[in-house]
Amino acid sequence: MDRRHFSRGFVYWTALGFTAVLGMTLPSAGKADNTNVPLPELIEIPAGPFLSGSDRAERELGYRLDEAAYGHSRTRERQWYEYEYEKKSRSTGAFRITRTLITNRQYKAFVDDTGHPWPDVEKATWQTYGLIHPYTRTRRHAWIDGLPPEGREDHPVVLVSQRDAARYAKWLSDKTGLSFRLPTWLEWEKAARGTDGRVFPWGDCVWSTLSVRNSVPPAEASPS
Repeated sequence: MDRRHFSRGFVYWTALGFTAVLGMTLPSAGKADNTNVPLPELIEIPAGPFLSGSDRAERELGYRLDEAAYGHSRTRERQWYEYEYEKKSRSTGAFRITRTLITNRQYKAFVDDTGHPWPDVEKATWQTYGLIHPYTRTRRHAWIDGLPPEGREDHPVVLVSQRDAARYAKWLSDKTGLSFRLPTWLEWEKAARGTDGRVFPWGDCVWSTLSVRNSVPPAEASPS
């Protein structure tokens, strides 16, 4: 999976060789037919241009934030952010996207209804990704006997493959009469950073007085 297709704020979760968190997209028109399905809240993203990609200063900021958070320079050594596209104006059509990432609770309705395997990853598979994060870190997110970890029902679902995500989108489409799909990299980036080229969804300033040590990664947070 090409790392340059993802905005920096989501690289940790999506550059693992599989789509680790889900956001769904559909055209800007349409209404759900089946209200018994836990339909994610959707927001409208208008058609038009936005500033996409990164420049040298933003890539350097990404490396420095990683070094502050993880205590090492491996993303710099592996040149993770050098794969991003150059910063310039790009355009999308109008679409709707989920306000938050798909949660364990929402994904469980799909698993219960279809018998699809619940989220997990084997150690041998994880080790083929060549990541700096140890396999043990995945265990707090793994489901057991078809249930998400206690207290994480409203956290983003993780440890799912791109194929899992596509099947969830098809199931949700069939259930609601709408047409859900995974967002393109341009749609994802536009929804995350707005049209003015901001570094983070909330602006250009890092939380917690420019420190990421106390920030909360996507899979550790609940929608609000």
